[in-house]
Amino acid sequence: MLTVVFGAFFMGIVQEYRGYLVIVLDQISIEMNIWLAILVLCSILFIVITTSLIFSDLPSVFGLRKKWADHMQNKSFKSTKIGLQSYVLGSWDDAVRQLSFQKKPVLPPEILLQYVAKAEANNGNLDRARKIIEKLKRRFPKLKSGADLLLAGLLCDERRYTEAEQVLWEAHQRDSSNWLIIETLVDISNKNQNWTRICAFLPMLKAIKSVSS
Repeated sequence: MLTVVFGAFFMGIVQEYRGYLVIVLDQISIEMNIWLAILVLCSILFIVITTSLIFSDLPSVFGLRKKWADHMQNKSFKSTKIGLQSYVLGSWDDAVRQLSFQKKPVLPPEILLQYVAKAEANNGNLDRARKIIEKLKRRFPKLKSGADLLLAGLLCDERRYTEAEQVLWEAHQRDSSNWLIIETLVDISNKNQNWTRICAFLPMLKAIKSVSS
């Protein structure tokens, strides 16, 4: 009953409010009732949406999406394996190449970034390594202290002890209870013959050692 009433109401509106739509394209012109144009537009939208939904689900229907995901996972695993082997063998170029460009990394990204940074530094690209470590600190704020220790170690490998000491001093200001930072800072300060800083740290280092023991 409601359908009949609605149909009659709609037909009344169509009869009362007639209008025409003219579409002109170059030498071709199309004229149709405005209501027919609305119906055609709605039909086209329905067909487009339905078709897109059907085809977007086809890969999962045929298992293609899972196969592609498995393929990428296997590729990443192989790349990680080769990269780590290259790292162990000291083939830094290959280690960086294999470990850097992975869409689905097998290792946690925070670990992967540290490997890549160290490989870059060992390959003579300390500036790139520093940028990677800064990226690590931005993406994983909880690892800032570990990242600073890594950077300090890389700087020490290049005998840039003053820079390493500055990095760790800033890290200590942020994380004053980290005994590993203090120990490393004392060791680097010793290489820099910065006796004032060493004397300032020794009581704190002894206190931390006594508590941990």
